Amino acid sequence: METATCLNISRQTVSKLWKQFQNDGSVVRRPGQGRKRMTTASEDRYLALTARRNRKATARQLSSELAAATGTVASRQTIYRRLNEKGLYARKPRVCVLLSSQKKRDRFNWCKEHQNWTEHQWSHVLFTDESRFSLTGDSKRVYIWRESGTRNDPSNIVERDRFGSGGVMVWGGIMIDGRTPLHVFSSGSVTGQIYRDEVLDPYVRLFRGAYGPDFLFMDDNARPHRANLVDEFLESEDIKRIPWPPNSPDLNPIENLWDYLGRAIARIHPPPRDVNALKTALLEEWRLIPQTVVNNVISSLKTRCDMCVQIFLLHGMEYALRNLRSVLQGNLSPVELHVSDHIFQGVPPLLLISLDGFRPDYLNRGYTPTLKSISQCGTSADFMYPVFPTKTFPNHYSIVTGLYPQSHGIIDNTMYDPIKRKLFKIGRPESFESFWWQKEPVSLNATS
Repeated sequence: METATCLNISRQTVSKLWKQFQNDGSVVRRPGQGRKRMTTASEDRYLALTARRNRKATARQLSSELAAATGTVASRQTIYRRLNEKGLYARKPRVCVLLSSQKKRDRFNWCKEHQNWTEHQWSHVLFTDESRFSLTGDSKRVYIWRESGTRNDPSNIVERDRFGSGGVMVWGGIMIDGRTPLHVFSSGSVTGQIYRDEVLDPYVRLFRGAYGPDFLFMDDNARPHRANLVDEFLESEDIKRIPWPPNSPDLNPIENLWDYLGRAIARIHPPPRDVNALKTALLEEWRLIPQTVVNNVISSLKTRCDMCVQIFLLHGMEYALRNLRSVLQGNLSPVELHVSDHIFQGVPPLLLISLDGFRPDYLNRGYTPTLKSISQCGTSADFMYPVFPTKTFPNHYSIVTGLYPQSHGIIDNTMYDPIKRKLFKIGRPESFESFWWQKEPVSLNATS
């Protein structure tokens, strides 16, 4: 009675558990007891694999695919739970700037060149940029506490002028153990002449004089920054520019300071009501940013460069593999894989190539240190075996894949017919033929 009261459960439950403990020595639920799962382990693996193959698929679409493949009809909540168990969660995709192949290459080359710069070398660089702050702030930073069902209450609505509101354009520069004053532009836009007269002459020129000939000036490739009169001024003052890759705000550490400054302004209560109050608040909050914060964001440049190099190599190979021609059923013509030779750089690569939608990945320890993330997509083996095609799915053309116990969840190793290990080289075709496959073999040729 006391136990039931203490645990807030019925006496019948306590009695039942006590009898089970006396008989079995444990109160753990016996295997097979309780409500059976709607999906089997194989169907769970199928769901996870399908979600990884189509990252944008909704729970309803995944449920339909599961029903079509296995006949099991699962609710959206069941789909969510099964994917969560496999480590997959619904999240907003990261948004990035659309870059051309040349711009990606420029980013890669810049990061490769500066990847091993020391903190002492970065200490000579003045990182600069402009940013605009408005009176309405950033609605993405605004959260409110409200009761369920009160979404449309006036007190829970943030009004925003669709045509914009008053704001100011500012410029700033940061260095290790230093920074410029925050400059508020007198006009709403920046031209080459304004940039020279209001920024370069009163701020950058003085920093160059204080730091000496090792001083490096960083600004992005905005049109006012590359005006002829700006280039002439920098040359006349012997101010060296550090080359900057196009469309790369993520590499500029001052972007973190703009976010820090915006959050500081959002915390002010009551918020600035006019442009003059906003200017005063920006100048004060910029002055109050701890120098350790500035130093830390600049020190993160090595990590940024490392990440950029890794992403370029992985995405570059995926982009090349997307050019792989589809092998159609009954038409096993030779397949060409167009590969950029700069990705390999003399290292004989191993490729994972899938023609039916499995994610292709470039597998090489030298270029792919994050093998764990690749293992979640289907492979983390140190060696690769070519296969062709699976016995269970004749139209599943996996040309190269890893054969090991933790391979693709829904594709069992017994479905494969291994041939031998292949080392892929540019310009040399490789044929993949199965002893049980009676048709012509598939040949794969890499061209630079």
